[in-house]
Amino acid sequence: MRRVLRPGGTYLSTAPSAGIVWHTLTATVPGRRRRGRLLLTGLRSAPAKAADQARLLELAAAGRIRPVLTRTYPLEDAVAAHVHVDSGRKQGTVVLTPSS
Repeated sequence: MRRVLRPGGTYLSTAPSAGIVWHTLTATVPGRRRRGRLLLTGLRSAPAKAADQARLLELAAAGRIRPVLTRTYPLEDAVAAHVHVDSGRKQGTVVLTPSS
């Protein structure tokens, strides 16, 4: 995601992996254009998380958050969606839509 992140932008992950932690730490080298910051939200209190969620809702309502969607699949194609995710080519979120 570093290639598409604007300077000063923030990348949020709900499931940080070892790779994300590594890239965050290596992006925080002084003198580099992009900087990384790691926040572990699961270790925070419920009121602090609620305040974060309210802020995210404000940003979304103002159009300041743009999710990156890779692909949308109907629920019947959940297996194909998992194959796509497991392929390693996914660059954003994969969405399953309910059946009509």
